[in-house]
Amino acid sequence: MSRKSRHFWAFHEVLEKTLFQFGWIGEWREAIKHHQITAIIDLDGNLSQPLPSLRAFLSWPISDTSLPHMPTAWSIARFAVELISSGERVAFACFAGEKRSLWMSGLCLREMGLGD
Repeated sequence: MSRKSRHFWAFHEVLEKTLFQFGWIGEWREAIKHHQITAIIDLDGNLSQPLPSLRAFLSWPISDTSLPHMPTAWSIARFAVELISSGERVAFACFAGEKRSLWMSGLCLREMGLGD
């Protein structure tokens, strides 16, 4: 495996240059710089201090074994869509970047009218 593929393996672009998801595994700080992420929604509660380069940061730690409060989840998805609409690059983060961040990315896509 090359250094580059190992470097960003837990970082995924969901919607071109606007919506991303990643895990706290690996060198995520460099991936945030590389993709010019300006807003992070932390679903793991892992980032205690927001990065100086961020314009928006929200911590909403949820479990990956049960569904969270759905009205809150939809509100956060709408918040993310508003950030994207205003030109921000939004990333959802959880431990591995696979379950919770994927689920919230899906809610954002539905909120944007891209899913049924």
